[in-house]
Amino acid sequence: MSYRVTLLNATGELSPISDYLLQQLEDLSLRLSDYFDLSNIDLTISPFDRNGAPQTGIGGYCLSSFRVEILLDTQRADIKNVIDKELAAVLAHELHHLFRMRAGENSVALGDTLIMEGLACHFERQVNGGITPSLFGKIKDQDWRPFYAEMKGKLTSLDYNFDAYFLGSDESRWPKYMGYWIGYNLVAEYLADFQGPELDLVGAKAELFYQ
Repeated sequence: MSYRVTLLNATGELSPISDYLLQQLEDLSLRLSDYFDLSNIDLTISPFDRNGAPQTGIGGYCLSSFRVEILLDTQRADIKNVIDKELAAVLAHELHHLFRMRAGENSVALGDTLIMEGLACHFERQVNGGITPSLFGKIKDQDWRPFYAEMKGKLTSLDYNFDAYFLGSDESRWPKYMGYWIGYNLVAEYLADFQGPELDLVGAKAELFYQ
């Protein structure tokens, strides 16, 4: 079975792409069902607020262990290209969060968040045929270890600046998406010696990946 898709379309902004979007989501469900049981999942699609969309034109949230939401910049003339290029990665990422939550790993301490995001980024890569997530386009050659060294004393803390570490609100100190890059690399180094399927780690404790 597949996820249940609901277009949140009171504004009508999704109407011009609705048929195309639904077909893409149906095709993706066939791919993603090779990894997870997608039944009992609500997938909602909505437009971004005016002027609230990121440059990529797409975003996502795991809202609970039963619901994922994808947001689209319906004002873009190239929104179908955005869907072609990024929908699979964003949906895979958020679904991984959902199944990690179902496995009982839903803490929001810094270390848990690093690993949660790192694992989800690796699942994106798996679904996309080994392509590194586009999130890392500007930092993929940057050494993550000095930034991780600054974080190590706070891994169990709930008191940290998510916007700075992960979203680039203070780029003079923390490059945008650095938290994701650190998590991705911590997971990559663990996977180098891991013998089982990558998805066996969906519910693994974050401490397993710390260095």
